[in-house]
Amino acid sequence: MDNGINMFGYSFRVKIRGAYLRRCVLTVLMWALTCIANVIAALWMQSPSALVLAAFVEVPLIILTASVFRQEYDYELDDGVLTVARISGRSRRREIAEIPLRKATLVAPLNDDVLRKCESERPARTLDVTSGAEGADATVMLYPDEKGRLTMICFDANERFMKAAKFYCPWAVSRF
Repeated sequence: MDNGINMFGYSFRVKIRGAYLRRCVLTVLMWALTCIANVIAALWMQSPSALVLAAFVEVPLIILTASVFRQEYDYELDDGVLTVARISGRSRRREIAEIPLRKATLVAPLNDDVLRKCESERPARTLDVTSGAEGADATVMLYPDEKGRLTMICFDANERFMKAAKFYCPWAVSRF
């Protein structure tokens, strides 16, 4: 049966913005302050070798913290299980959540009514894996995690995901 969602497979990747950008600005500020401190120390010591030593301190610091600037979230829906992963740099992929859609109690686009309903449910944990971009279609899902605690997750979803979610958990999908 062709349901238009490619054998119930769905994959979507977004780059995050917002608080992530503040962290990037703080990292650049840390680089600049470290560079200034190293130059001042080198001038105070009045030694050209101190400048070389400052460069040996600064370059590894930049290399080690540069991966902060590229961070994405990856959403995959495969056979009724939504997997949310954070990709740092270009190589480190860490799964944040694995959610069976059949256990979801609410799947709805994010708006004030949905937030009030979610607050009345009092989730024990909240995950925000949205991109923070203007015009992104944020979606809220309530589900019990593996420990039985009610969890709310906010993520970017499109109409294709909503169609797949309606197939796996029609009782939970709401249009509000």
